[in-house]
Amino acid sequence: MWEKQLTKFNSPEKPAAKWKRGDSVEITWHKNNHIGGFYRRSLVPVKHMMDRDWHQKAAFEWGCWSQGTFQCGQSDKCGGDNKNRAYKNQMTVPTVFPDGDYVFAQVWYGGLHWQGKKPKYSDYYACSFVRVEGGPLTSTYKSIFTPGAKKRNIPAGVCATGSVRTNECGGEACESGPVKETKPAEFQNGDGPTLRLSTFGGDEMKHGKVEPEKPTVETKQAVEEQKKDKRADEKSAREEENSTEQNQLGTRKGKEQKQDPSPTPTPTTTPKPRGQEKSKKGEKKNNKGNRKQNYPRYRRRSCGSIPPKPRGTWGKKYSALWWKQRNLFVARREYCRRCAC
Repeated sequence: MWEKQLTKFNSPEKPAAKWKRGDSVEITWHKNNHIGGFYRRSLVPVKHMMDRDWHQKAAFEWGCWSQGTFQCGQSDKCGGDNKNRAYKNQMTVPTVFPDGDYVFAQVWYGGLHWQGKKPKYSDYYACSFVRVEGGPLTSTYKSIFTPGAKKRNIPAGVCATGSVRTNECGGEACESGPVKETKPAEFQNGDGPTLRLSTFGGDEMKHGKVEPEKPTVETKQAVEEQKKDKRADEKSAREEENSTEQNQLGTRKGKEQKQDPSPTPTPTTTPKPRGQEKSKKGEKKNNKGNRKQNYPRYRRRSCGSIPPKPRGTWGKKYSALWWKQRNLFVARREYCRRCAC
């Protein structure tokens, strides 16, 4: 539906306006009996016109919706206002957008009703195709906030609104909280966002600021010769480093030989044969006669004891089971004593 509305009145081939970077243009919009909230303006490349994130990324001006009220008579500028009133102000075309076709979008959000006492309205977009040509081109552009003239009951520099950013309300009616008197979320902590020429695919060389130097055959040959000379210098530097390291090693070895003409041999210990190594415990046991001399040593382990016989009611119930476990335990203990003790 939005795309149909855009193409109904104009198209990229027949834009509604042609702007020059840095020019001041007058923007008018319908009041339609509404007050409060913010407006946000952006210039979006045509291929990204349906992308909501691009409208946020390409935004360059914020302001109070209710500013510049004037009597528009019975013309189309009045829209559906009961008192034939509309809004207008002056806008400066940013100098960061390259030549091309764009969608100029103005969104109204945070609108109020009941004479500005209640938040109600969600986001409303008004768009049109425009063409940007000529004028100074800069690499960056600082976005601005225009609150308009001071209202009777609202402090200067702020707006009465129901929300501080777009997309806060999913639909009508946005009765979330009291009316706020504040700035947009992008300007609450200081200056607003900065737009960059590179974001929109712009290049200062392409747009006449700096002409790129075209490489010729002579310059290519000179570059190749410089690369060859650089490689030769690096190779010679590496060879010099290797030669200096070898010289240093040679002088160091000569000094060590002069200082120690006859180095003393280090004493070496011959290992004893395996059969001659005996521990103290092994000697004691061999003297007692408990083990043979070459019998392998085993680690003694406890073979356990017989658990006590159950008594009382529990003993009557489990006496047969106890005897069975006792006989099995005795057999295991005898095997343990015979093999491992």
